[in-house]
Amino acid sequence: MGPFLEYVDYKNWVELKDHYAKMPRGDFSTVAPALKRLGTGICVMCFHMFITLYLGFSIYFCGSKEYVTYKTFFHRCCFFLIAMTSQRFMYYTPWCFTDAGLIACGLAYEKTDKEGNHSWEYITNVKIWALETGASCV
Repeated sequence: MGPFLEYVDYKNWVELKDHYAKMPRGDFSTVAPALKRLGTGICVMCFHMFITLYLGFSIYFCGSKEYVTYKTFFHRCCFFLIAMTSQRFMYYTPWCFTDAGLIACGLAYEKTDKEGNHSWEYITNVKIWALETGASCV
């Protein structure tokens, strides 16, 4: 899929209009936030690989004949929960990498506060912590 952004945002970014007119240019203010998001993507990828390859919680086992007779129903439910959580983290990886690219080019610029700190969350694919700890399925 890729990142979702509206054409008007892209056009405003290219023409430096709307809130992009105040975007910092010519400095390296995007480097640290982009590297942080890239690091998040790498950590998420390592978490997925650790759970899947090292601990053996592969989602493909859940579709096999051996899974039907695997221990008790409670063990199968726990296995499925861990495998599906790991599978979600596999998708978080490219979304974080895409966020890093959007931050690096400046398209994710949101605002600059009174202290001069820049916010780079205008276009975000996923907020992992908010999604995983949300109290609602919505």
